[in-house]
Amino acid sequence: MRLPDMLSLYRILLTPLVVIMILLFWPETSQWVAILTATVWFSDMIDGTLARQLRLGSDLGPSLDWLGDKVFVLSVFIALIVVDLVPAWIVIVLVAREVIIMQLRYYCLVKGVTVKSRILGKLKLGASMLAIITLAVGVSWAVWILYLALILAIVSALDYGILATRALRVTRTVS
Repeated sequence: MRLPDMLSLYRILLTPLVVIMILLFWPETSQWVAILTATVWFSDMIDGTLARQLRLGSDLGPSLDWLGDKVFVLSVFIALIVVDLVPAWIVIVLVAREVIIMQLRYYCLVKGVTVKSRILGKLKLGASMLAIITLAVGVSWAVWILYLALILAIVSALDYGILATRALRVTRTVS
């Protein structure tokens, strides 16, 4: 296992700790939740860069990276519903978006089509992480960052759907 893979695994392994801190010890642990979320966000920003620039990529890397992001963000948002910091309907939309994108990715894979994520997905993740951090520390405008994350989630899903549809059309006409 290479360093970028370990950083992705770090996000997955840290998830239960952060969720427990929210569910059992909130609000005493809110500062720690913010700090740990910042480290998770930083690890996500550097793992891909390390993999590319130092040629430390692996076959498992992209899947671990994707899994680490989804498991952490969605689990923390679900926990934040319990402590009344995030409306449930927003998390339902975010979870539905991820399920739809996952199914679309799988369908494309079956058809032999690879659709790369674009900058909107990174912006969505960044807004989600920033929303978690600002909600944890009680910033008054944190809800606006949460809404920004929601909007970016919807827009990036539409963008991904359009890209996938175009890529699938091209493979049909070539076949």
